[in-house]
Amino acid sequence: WDIEELKLKLYSLYKDRVSSEAIDYIVNLKWNNFWNIYNELNKYLLSKDYIQKSDLAYVSKDLNESIFDFINDILNLNFNNIPKTFDLLLEESETEYAFFNLFCSNLRIYYHIFNLKNNWYSQDTIKNILNLWNRSFLIQKNFRISFSNFSKFYNSIIQLDSKMKTWKMIWNSQNDFYYHLSKTFIYLK
Repeated sequence: WDIEELKLKLYSLYKDRVSSEAIDYIVNLKWNNFWNIYNELNKYLLSKDYIQKSDLAYVSKDLNESIFDFINDILNLNFNNIPKTFDLLLEESETEYAFFNLFCSNLRIYYHIFNLKNNWYSQDTIKNILNLWNRSFLIQKNFRISFSNFSKFYNSIIQLDSKMKTWKMIWNSQNDFYYHLSKTFIYLK
């Protein structure tokens, strides 16, 4: 979904039951995952006739949405946000490995999008090649990082992933894991 299309769809679907501010808020929280938003709003509508933004105060981002925020911070070189987002992700994840696995799979999608955009493919072509479905909004994103630096960073993440899977990197705590991951950030500048 395009974010504006999604909002229009939700406005028409919930016009008399959910405020536009609440829709804007939940779309920003849940990115543009229609089914997550639809299910969340319908859950609230079981006990309320009308939902306002304040009613959604306890709706949180899913791990996937938080991963997107983390990757956005990295690719936009928002170094002040990275440690805070990283800590939140580790709290939401069952293990560091679960977080890192999800991070790698999402980063790979960003890498392929960036690569195809860099080679002048159209948005529709990229969407079809990568079979993005509800994540096609990622194609519209632009980042501060250069493709060259993103490639270096991505390769360092792949190497870290390989070390983790072959037990060549061992950590004893969350701090050790963060140390190994943060060493890859040198490729961002």
